[in-house]
Amino acid sequence: RLQGVLRLSRAAAAVTLMIEGIGAALLAVRFVPQFGWGQGIWCAVFHSVSAFCNAGFDLMGSYRSLTGYTGDWLVNLVIIALIALGGVGFSVLLRLGKRRLNLHARLVLMATPVLLLGGGILITLLEYDNPATMGTLSAGEKWLAGLFQSATLRTAGFNTIDLGAMTGMSKAASMLLMFIGGSSGSTAGGIKTVTFGLLVIAAFRVARGSKDVVVMKRRVDTGMLLRALSITVISLMVICLGAFLIALVDGLTFEDVLFETFSAFGTV
Repeated sequence: RLQGVLRLSRAAAAVTLMIEGIGAALLAVRFVPQFGWGQGIWCAVFHSVSAFCNAGFDLMGSYRSLTGYTGDWLVNLVIIALIALGGVGFSVLLRLGKRRLNLHARLVLMATPVLLLGGGILITLLEYDNPATMGTLSAGEKWLAGLFQSATLRTAGFNTIDLGAMTGMSKAASMLLMFIGGSSGSTAGGIKTVTFGLLVIAAFRVARGSKDVVVMKRRVDTGMLLRALSITVISLMVICLGAFLIALVDGLTFEDVLFETFSAFGTV
């Protein structure tokens, strides 16, 4: 009903303003001493909104995104938190407040940390000794940079290392994270975490000979699985077609073309 839509909209707006306000206040601790009160507060608000909305735009100019803050724990952790909160979806955030989690919310809260930490560990290990990205950083800064890239690749679009200098395996992992994206009803793009999660769970269940896909004691409707499969297949077809057309008219390597296409499709 219209009344329910308005109530949801008001709640989403209130949650957004609260999270972005807290994020801006924390970022101001770093930006105000660096840029002064006016510019510092403006930068804090802008980057808080950009991170929560998974936009990825920055005001750092010659810093080239957030590469000037690679080892800054405050800026990195605040931006990561804003990206993650914006990517889980408003329905999940509101259900968290009421402590009433449905199957969708449980899947989102299970998939989000797995992708964030798993992606962070993988990227860090692959780039650990790469002098063009993380090789010159301290051990703590390397893990921080890996976690940040894992978060931002899920559609935010910031970066604290030179993504173009990453190894081929890191770029492949990045493409997977960009393809998955965030969760339904969120500010993020991609095919969505629940879509990907259902397909992975279904693949293992079918491989074990099960006719039904059961998640947390609930059977998943076959039509829902078919829609998830359709979304994934069509998305891959669009990406491959786009990459093929770009490769025809540009001199880039096909690996770089694929990276750019995955990034564009996932709104990264």
